[in-house]
Amino acid sequence: MYEDTNEEKYLSALETLLRTFQERLDQNIGLNTHDIGFLYSLSTLVGYKITGNEKALEFSVRAADYLMERYSEKTQIIQAWGVYGFALSYAHTGILACGLLELSKHLPVLDPRKKEYEETAVQIVKSLFENYTTEKDLSNGIIKHGVYAIPFHVGVDECCIWGDYFYVEALMRLRNVWNMYW
Repeated sequence: MYEDTNEEKYLSALETLLRTFQERLDQNIGLNTHDIGFLYSLSTLVGYKITGNEKALEFSVRAADYLMERYSEKTQIIQAWGVYGFALSYAHTGILACGLLELSKHLPVLDPRKKEYEETAVQIVKSLFENYTTEKDLSNGIIKHGVYAIPFHVGVDECCIWGDYFYVEALMRLRNVWNMYW
């Protein structure tokens, strides 16, 4: 909204978001959910892109680094939620690949994290393609083993539209034909 209106209230909302995000990062609040990927890529990173606020970029990097600690060599994905080592869903990993690719665009060329984020995103997308697509299965989606809400036993181990969307977005980003609109 700020891009279109230049209204101060939207910058104020970003500042509030940054304060709460910093609190979550500093106090390790709710970081073992896939929400951390949504928060940093769709909130702090977009905030940085629109405003140039370095704090927003710093929080994006901190969130990405936290997620990178949950990268599994075995599955070649970032397990963004649940008990580490016990993967509950793979559908969320597309957004994490997109977030890492987007974040890497805003880091200096010589920043070692830039290459690490890019390589991890490639490995995630490759792993999704090789291990978790429905290519040879009859299905209503693309990425297998998604989860909507485990506590409510809703959408457990099935395709999720948002998982499919971000998988396709990650493919487009890797092909370098992605024209961002978020």
